[in-house]
Amino acid sequence: MGVLLDFVLVFVGGGIGASLRYGMMFIPYEKEDLYGFSLITFLINLMGSFIIGFVAEASSEKIISNHFITFLKIGVLGGFTTFSSFSLDNLEMLEKGHYVTAGVYISLSVLVCLAGTFLGQALAKTIFKKA
Repeated sequence: MGVLLDFVLVFVGGGIGASLRYGMMFIPYEKEDLYGFSLITFLINLMGSFIIGFVAEASSEKIISNHFITFLKIGVLGGFTTFSSFSLDNLEMLEKGHYVTAGVYISLSVLVCLAGTFLGQALAKTIFKKA
């Protein structure tokens, strides 16, 4: 029953997180004034990283239940931003003294994901180009 409950919590939390992220897109700002810098995405990632850090510490102190942690960390924050999980993973590596591994993981994640986005975009342009 515990695993099934966690699936439901992740499902519901993910919907909440994704809805919150979508809602953030309605905050008005002039992207052109920031040279294309996505302030909203940056704020989402910053808030998600802050919240996951708080939740991780609270969970280590056994202040909140494991089901609620799953709901928040994987569900809500997973729907809101996966960057928060990326940040927590790297912070944990750094805290354990795995500096090289963290550096490689950070560098590879950013570079490979940028490349993946570029390749996905290129493929879509090829498939859907107007004749």
